[in-house]
Amino acid sequence: VENRIFRVPRELLETYSNVYKDMFNLPISSDEPPDGERDGAPLILEGIKKEDFRAFLSVLSSLHYESLQRGESKRAAFKDWIAALRLSHMWDLENVRKKAIDVLEGDAMLGMLQRLELANEFQITTWIRPAYQYLLTRTEELNVTEVSWMG
Repeated sequence: VENRIFRVPRELLETYSNVYKDMFNLPISSDEPPDGERDGAPLILEGIKKEDFRAFLSVLSSLHYESLQRGESKRAAFKDWIAALRLSHMWDLENVRKKAIDVLEGDAMLGMLQRLELANEFQITTWIRPAYQYLLTRTEELNVTEVSWMG
């Protein structure tokens, strides 16, 4: 990811993502280990920011640890949950996506416009109507950014 090698336990990705599970189970045709099993041939994730990937791994590993220990996961930063939502949506990690949505839904830092942007980007249909209702019925007027974003 952006020329940075991350060493991630394969089982962590396989446990939560059918995309990675299927990829790791593809047959290989050579005697060489598949990409991703050694530093000389890493899996290359194009278009992913290393800070997003680091945040995603933090959330994923804390959720995995929480499921093993049945305790509370450490509180990830707000931006980490957004990164986790983005990558879990991209890679079909439904448990991580659901947890990120649940956490973000209860976070007071998430403004309605940002909630609406995330809802549209990641198909969170339960957020769309309440966000529009709030923006259209609040006492203060819409600002220029809000008006241009809403169209």
